[in-house]
This record gives sequence, C-alpha cells and structure tokens, in this order.
Amino acid sequence: MTLLGTEPLRRASNADVVMAEIAQATGLHLRILTERQEAILTYVGVTRDEKPDAPVIVVDIGGGSTEVVVSVPGLPLLIESVPVGSARLTNAIVAHDPPTESELDQLRQTAALATAGLSLPTSARSGRTDIRALFVGGTATNVGRLGRLTRKALAEDRRTLSKLTRTAVVARYKVKPRRASQLAAGVAIVDALLDRFGLQGAEVSEASLRDGAIIAAARLGDGWADRLDELAAP
Repeated sequence: MTLLGTEPLRRASNADVVMAEIAQATGLHLRILTERQEAILTYVGVTRDEKPDAPVIVVDIGGGSTEVVVSVPGLPLLIESVPVGSARLTNAIVAHDPPTESELDQLRQTAALATAGLSLPTSARSGRTDIRALFVGGTATNVGRLGRLTRKALAEDRRTLSKLTRTAVVARYKVKPRRASQLAAGVAIVDALLDRFGLQGAEVSEASLRDGAIIAAARLGDGWADRLDELAAP
C-alpha cells in the first residue's frame, strides 16, 4: 500500500502533523511527492513507461498547479510546473454564476500569462506535425465532457459556460458541482497551453500518476521514489 500526497500537502504548513496522524492511524508512511516526482509518475502512467517515437506533451492540471512534461526522443524529459490550477484560478477570479464575460476574459489572460514561460525543445518546434498532447486528471476529464479539446471547441465551451449556471452544467454534463464551478478556469488553462505550444488540439488520457506509481514500484522495487530519474532518462 502506497500513500501519496501532492500539491495541497506541499503547500500545507501542517503537513508533518497530517503525516504523523496518518502513520499513527494506519501504520503507513505518507510520501509527499515533489513537483518533479509527480510529473515523472504522471508521464510514466500515461505512456506505460514505453518510450514514444515522436514528441509527446503530458499535462496534468490540478487544483492548485499544473505539471507539464515534454518528451522528445533522445533527450531527457523537460519538466516544468506552473503555479496555476483550476481551483486556484476560480477562487481568485470567479464570483458570479454563471461567470461574467469580464471574468472569462480575466481567466483567459491570467492563464496565458502563467503559461507564457513554458517552452518546447528546438527539435520539437521545427514545424513538426506529429507532436501529441495528452491531458490527464480531473480537470481535463471534466473539460472533455463538454467536447473535444480543440481550440475551436474550447471557444464554444467559453460561450456555453457564460450562459449556464452551475446547476445547469451539472445536469447537462453530469459533473460534480465543485467541478462545474471550475470548468471555466479549466477551459482557460487548456486553451492557454495549446496556444503556447502552437497546437490545435489534444487528447484526454484516463491514466494518471497513480498508474505511474504502480509501474514505478513494480519496475524499481523498494526505494522507487528515489530512483524515478531512471524512468525519465532518454
């Protein structure tokens, strides 16, 4: 049994208290992942630890941060973290139900600014058309309920979310109320990332860092968390 903590516990001032209480109650150690560990596990889970033969971008949009992994054949993984997530962005900007046009514009601008520093290796930017983008996690899955992850569809999603209340979104798209309130921020982040990487669309993967943790433990055995760079090597 493996217990993993991610971004909320990285930020928590009382993470050591949480870890101690969990250990006392269960006898198990809670491992709080670094951003790099989390990103590698997500990449390993999505690719099943098979080396892609073309560039792949794996994106995990969380509640408070977004992890981006760029894999180019023959190069080490490029791992970057953006301090913006669907919950954090929603809490900072959205105060109306449905969100106003002004709030939607602010979501879009903030997401674009947050992702402006992301980059692709030169070998993945030279006019290649075989670059795949795979989005994982709850935000991507729920944005995917609205439609495909394409620039055109995301623009339509913004118009839809400007007209529907959270209750209407829950009823139409079968998402949880909390997720419904964060959809506009999720759409903004997905669109900003596609724009930054010059892509017209992406896919949604059901795999996640959980799958990656299972694979890492099976491949590397005890102490797998300290050996994850072996799975990130070219």
